[in-house]
Amino acid sequence: MTVNRVKFLYLPIEIWSREFHAKTLLALHGASNGWSVVMGPKSEMHRRLSRLPRGVVLQFGFHKNYAIEMKKLRSCGHKIVAADEEGLVTLSPEHYKRYRVSSKTLEQCDKCYCWGEIHAQMVREVDSSVDQKLHVTGNPRMDLLRPAFRDLVEREAAGLRDQYGRFLLLNGNFGSFNHAMGIDYTWKSLEAKGWASTQEDKDFHHRRVELQGRFFQAFHSVIPKIATEDRKVVVRPHPSESLVPWEKLSKAYPGKIIVVREGNVVPWLQAAEAVLHNGCTTAVEAFFLGRPVIAFRPERNLELETELPNHISMQASTEDELIALLEKVAEEDSRSREERLEYAQKFIVAGDGPFSCERIVEALPEVETHPVGKLNSLGFLVDRVYFNFRNFVGKLVHRQSSAYLGLKCGKLDLRQTREILQAYSSRSKLASLPQASSLGNGLIKIG
Repeated sequence: MTVNRVKFLYLPIEIWSREFHAKTLLALHGASNGWSVVMGPKSEMHRRLSRLPRGVVLQFGFHKNYAIEMKKLRSCGHKIVAADEEGLVTLSPEHYKRYRVSSKTLEQCDKCYCWGEIHAQMVREVDSSVDQKLHVTGNPRMDLLRPAFRDLVEREAAGLRDQYGRFLLLNGNFGSFNHAMGIDYTWKSLEAKGWASTQEDKDFHHRRVELQGRFFQAFHSVIPKIATEDRKVVVRPHPSESLVPWEKLSKAYPGKIIVVREGNVVPWLQAAEAVLHNGCTTAVEAFFLGRPVIAFRPERNLELETELPNHISMQASTEDELIALLEKVAEEDSRSREERLEYAQKFIVAGDGPFSCERIVEALPEVETHPVGKLNSLGFLVDRVYFNFRNFVGKLVHRQSSAYLGLKCGKLDLRQTREILQAYSSRSKLASLPQASSLGNGLIKIG
């Protein structure tokens, strides 16, 4: 009797609001091409990968700290592919190559996926021997901005407009200065990553965090001046940020300043009259949705700021400039949009033609197959019980860090995942809708 067999693809999620919807679309394409895809929170996924069927694991980038984890996964029989979620919006190319790309990590990768040719070239300049591993695929987050999905985005956006009325959207990008675990955590994290190993490095990051702090204070100063009862300001702090200072500001201006950190960011971008930011990746997503994007830059420091989001945005340096720009934002946006679009397209592939998801699935490495029902075997059911208990104990012992990880990505919701799969499937012209089932503790298998 012939036993049906499948290949396994693992998609850990670090930040739910950034990755969940895009990776669900990637899972849909993978399942439609014969892969059984497992999605879930990064922390839980990495705890269980040593006991799951050997397959392909999509990792988060090329930073040197990832090399040990990748090597461990390879020793378990998995193959490793990597895509840097933060590889589009970077500081200078030299900073990116020095701090975020390591030859030791690239050595552990079977395939490396890049946002565009500029990103790929930066990786090559660190280690030219990886050229055959590089694939310029774009990122599935950009797929969801394309016309095929625009009606889904607009449907959710309309609901947000009904709920909140007219609003400007501020996407917070102040996680280093305003970290949920405190600024001491920022310094310890930089040291753990090896980004502060020399006095020169320490000075650079101190200046960067201090500048971010001044931007943070500048936004706190200007927001009350642009928020009205007729046009609110909605603040979406970064998942790593503390809500406390934002909620304090909101309470001081009830009904005018609203703080929310829920749901997929894309409908919020679509619903906003304009998007305010300082060096944020979501500004690029907003721009490709056709929304007016404004960079508020009370100071200019090319060494410490990110280039792409600021370059594709309209600029305001003072509160008066920002207020004046908001009075004619649609007109000013249309005036220079084509020029800014031409610049942005140098950094990103897959704005048209094959989806990024298609390019990624096509470039997955070959891997062994397993019987379809392997995850339902007694051994794997015992593993589920063991890891659920281990996770429960871990949360009791490490309450603060567990709470922080939960803010970034908690357990995936099976019903929500099924609904999104169905919506995306109908717009992707794929053969069939794959089944989704729970593997326990927030992990979901698709296909």
